[in-house]
Amino acid sequence: MEYLYGEFVKKLSKMLYIGGGREVIETLSKAKKYSLDVIYIQKEELFKNEVTSYVSEVHFVDYENDSDLFEVADHIYRESKFNFCLSMSEDALLPAAKITERFGLMGNSVSCVEGLKNKELMRRKLEGSQLSPVRFRSGKKLDDILSFLSENNAPIIVKPINGSGSQCIFKIESKEQAERAYQALIVENISNFLLEEFLDGEEYSVESFSYSGKHVILTVTEKFLGQNFVEMGHLVPARIDAITRRNIEANVCDFLTTMNLQHGPAHTELKLTNKGVRIIESHNRPGGDRINELVNLSYGFDMKELNFGWHSNSISPQLASPQPVGSAAILFLSAPEGVVKNVVIPDHILNHKDVVELKVGVKSNQKIFTPRESYDRIGHIIVKGSDPTATLKLCEQTRDQINFQMDNS
Repeated sequence: MEYLYGEFVKKLSKMLYIGGGREVIETLSKAKKYSLDVIYIQKEELFKNEVTSYVSEVHFVDYENDSDLFEVADHIYRESKFNFCLSMSEDALLPAAKITERFGLMGNSVSCVEGLKNKELMRRKLEGSQLSPVRFRSGKKLDDILSFLSENNAPIIVKPINGSGSQCIFKIESKEQAERAYQALIVENISNFLLEEFLDGEEYSVESFSYSGKHVILTVTEKFLGQNFVEMGHLVPARIDAITRRNIEANVCDFLTTMNLQHGPAHTELKLTNKGVRIIESHNRPGGDRINELVNLSYGFDMKELNFGWHSNSISPQLASPQPVGSAAILFLSAPEGVVKNVVIPDHILNHKDVVELKVGVKSNQKIFTPRESYDRIGHIIVKGSDPTATLKLCEQTRDQINFQMDNS
């Protein structure tokens, strides 16, 4: 069996897979490459019937309830003795780590995954190591925000401790902004939040893979932010010089070692500030926003397949960073606030050889707003190319030709 990033060795049989969102069917279809017998745990209300084509068993359970999860997992293990447990979905990463630890399987520890998921724990871990120093504090009250703002005499960031998808991130520079942000957090039932100094600089993410604690940088992704810190585009590979890349790589590898990540993918977000590299957050999964597909187009391998292959002992470690064979970009679609009357997509875009994926997530007569989080975006376009700058330009040109006709009545 051929594998483009790592030598094929052998295959194991059973995987317990937990959760999965919009891309779960696409993700589980990749397990077929290694002939894995997939046992699937999902919340009943999130189950998609199409998944049955790729799994041998389905068990419905609220996997964020430990006692329910352990009861079902214990039963499955007695019957099937799965070899490893994975998830690549944010809300199921910690449950997967708990099952991994419970049965002594190969994978990341609960403390590692908790440290990556909980942004306050991550900051405290980094504070102890002196790596990527950032002023921070946890908060629960409006007074906490106001006192941190006063002490720092500069913009600050307020965000959920366990947030994702750019949800409820606020840049605060005044008492009025602090009050509005606090009220928004209350509305969203966020009672604990993180306060950080605002980090000024260009933002990137780093896609990596760890083999028994040895970290390999796969690529650096260039990011484009819109209002409310919502990510509106990504470019792979990033347009950075060799010295900057080595600096980013060294910092991310030190960070992953500090967090004790042992196995599998990580998606680490950072900023290049005038004080150096500063880690924003990280996750032990491939990046969202179709970054896995951008990497596949640019490097010729799939990070999700790599994760299945490594945990099933089907590939050997590949400890050198890969070289790109092309580039790819994704840009998210936007339109003025209001009611969409019609969406017009020129035929030449639909038929363009370098347009890989185009999805529009709004319909006629649907009301749209300026995105406040990632889930509010209304579609995307992915293009491929040989040069990052030319690829981004083509992506921008094709995106701008998609016409959202608005009802102005």
